[in-house]
Amino acid sequence: MAVTNKLTDSKLRSLKPREKPYKISDGGGMYVEVRPNGSKWWRLAYRLNGKQQLKSLGVYPEVGLFEARRFRDDFDPTPVAEGQPLESVFREFMFIKKSDLTAKHQVTLPRKNVFLNRV
Repeated sequence: MAVTNKLTDSKLRSLKPREKPYKISDGGGMYVEVRPNGSKWWRLAYRLNGKQQLKSLGVYPEVGLFEARRFRDDFDPTPVAEGQPLESVFREFMFIKKSDLTAKHQVTLPRKNVFLNRV
């Protein structure tokens, strides 16, 4: 899948809401959807078993451009088809929510991951 990475942080900040939602592509199936209320949602479109699927990656700026691209590059739809184990669901959730945590909580996050590996 060709990845163009044509979005920049300044371009994302300058996107203004319109009467209807619209999409701006970053390549590789990832785009930002700008809604009439001004919110900017990261979306990842991919195919699974011949059908198009859509995954929400979070809201900009809580999930930044770098994090969204990293998620897109690391995303593998195969486990979704086979049924994800609880650990991978937890790790995906923590990846998205990590940007919401304060600095104090981000320091303790690795300790939780170590505990998870022992379970």
